[in-house]
This record gives sequence, structure tokens and C-alpha cells, in this order.
Amino acid sequence: DNGCMLQHAILQDVHGDTIKSDAIPNCLGIKRSRIIDALNALLPQDIFVTGFHFSHFNFNASGKAIEAVSEDGKTLGADLFVAADGANSFTRNLLFPEHKLRQTNIQELVGIATVPALMNQINANLLKTQNFEANLSFGILPCGKHQVIWYMQFNSEKYPLTDLTDIGKKQFTKKHLAAWPEMVQKVLAATEFSKVFLWVTRDMDVMPQWHRENVVLAGDAAHLALP
Repeated sequence: DNGCMLQHAILQDVHGDTIKSDAIPNCLGIKRSRIIDALNALLPQDIFVTGFHFSHFNFNASGKAIEAVSEDGKTLGADLFVAADGANSFTRNLLFPEHKLRQTNIQELVGIATVPALMNQINANLLKTQNFEANLSFGILPCGKHQVIWYMQFNSEKYPLTDLTDIGKKQFTKKHLAAWPEMVQKVLAATEFSKVFLWVTRDMDVMPQWHRENVVLAGDAAHLALP
């Protein structure tokens, strides 16, 4: 199941009324694991190195990185290094130690649900329900023929989530989304909460540049921003 080509991004209120709908051509909803599988299939298997816990770079006299060094002293040489190590990028901190993250009070629960009976109703659309007064939102993103990824965004000061057990996460969504549209309820009912994760979001200013010589930052390492 290699994802779902999306049609529209639809924003609606908690009554199910559409606030805004925009076409999103050439946009694919897909699970991260499927992207990794696809990339792996394009490359010869003997080039992969696992278990290499990055420590630092060795640089030449002109400041160009020539080797990545692991925590146990192993080295890997390359002409170009791409650091896609996420929001808390260790590489970004090495290259731009003055560029700091800011903690925020916005958090997200992210889950996945198998809902074949809802796919025709979702109709290959990214659907986001927003309660502006309550500062809550719930998004549904098709990522295959039968599955959706969902996310619940909330203000952690107003809605503290202290119980991260499976039951605690389920009760939290049930409590704060009880009166939301039927589709939201069906997605939550089909969710295995052991696979629901809490994302503690952070924010940072736009970086002056996304590279230092031949070391390039990619993804959240380069342009972290709040949803």
C-alpha cells in the first residue's frame, strides 16, 4: 500500500461545516515506513551502514567536512553530508550552536487507524477540524487504501496530558473530543492507542543558512516550525 494521492485540504468547524477548501495537486499521503522502504529499494544494499552513532566531523584546513566520526572512533568519508536528524538536530547544534530552540505549550497526539468504511467519505482529502474557541484541532490524513494518520493538536497548559498510558491517551481524546463530528469518533474508535505518540513541539527562528560548507541540514533540522 504505497500511499494516497490527496485531492483537497479541507478545514471545517466542529459542526462539520466547511470553512475553507483548497486543492493540493501532486501531494501524496504516505507512511514514513513506506518512504524508507522505497528509498532503500533504489540503492544497493551494500552501501548502508547501521549502528554508526555520530559524534562529530573531521574538517580539513579550509573548514570542509571530510569525515563523519562515530562515538567509538569509526570514520566515514564523503564529498557531501546531509543531516536529516530531526527537530533536536545534533548536527545543527554542532554547526550553529548559537541557534536555539524554544519550548512551546503546543503538543500533538499522533496515531494511525484502519478505517476502510470511511475511505469513500474522506475521499482522498486532508480533513482538519478546528475549534477556535477551545484551541483544539483534529486532522485526518489518508495514507493508503484503508488507513489514515490522525493528529490532535492542543494547548498543554489548558489541556494537560499527564497519563501517557494507552488508557490515559484514549481517555484524554474521549474527554476533549466527545462532541466532535462522527468521523472523528469513528477514527478514534478504530485506533490502537499503544501506537499513539505524543509530540512535544518546539519552535525556532528561521536560520540564516541551511548548510555550512558541504554539510547540509534537511527537514526539521533545517526549518523547524510550529504546525
